[in-house]
Amino acid sequence: GSYSNVVGELTGTTTPEKIYIVGAHYDHLYGDRPGGDDNASGTAGILEAARVLSQYRFESTIRFIGFNAEEDGLAGSKDYVENHVIPGHENIVGMINMDMILRPGSDVEPDSLIDVELEVQYKHPPSLAWAEAYVQAANDYVPSLVVNGEVIDTDSWSDNDSFLDQGYPAFLVLENSLPDFWDANSAYHTYED
Repeated sequence: GSYSNVVGELTGTTTPEKIYIVGAHYDHLYGDRPGGDDNASGTAGILEAARVLSQYRFESTIRFIGFNAEEDGLAGSKDYVENHVIPGHENIVGMINMDMILRPGSDVEPDSLIDVELEVQYKHPPSLAWAEAYVQAANDYVPSLVVNGEVIDTDSWSDNDSFLDQGYPAFLVLENSLPDFWDANSAYHTYED
């Protein structure tokens, strides 16, 4: 499409048609600054996941996508789903979206648990199952990563929504933003990010 998404892929060995996506947006509200948390942090997460996972072979395909124009109404991920995934009849088995994963604590409650949250809109059953698989994998392989005990049902307003809106299992990984997202990160959508 026209939004300059950046895509890398590890093609699966036996079921390459089953595709898992690890994504994050790389744009920032203020285009002349990188946005350390929103969302250079998610972009770094994609690169690290690609670096680690590229050392192994997997049965299914893993696709790493840096989406553009998330701050412009999810335009990059919508374009990708509408002009690549749907016309190509791709089998997206699950999508993980990393948006704002840099700051583990909350400005509202500085002593709160240092963890990440998983958000699934509408408690979509396939997405909940996919998020639970993520929690299990985190417990098995990265026990130092603390995941909030419950999946949060909320409108995330991030690139996972473009996949979820078309019925694909998708969820958001986000830094601790409880109890109130809008107050949890004082640098959110400012030049200080």
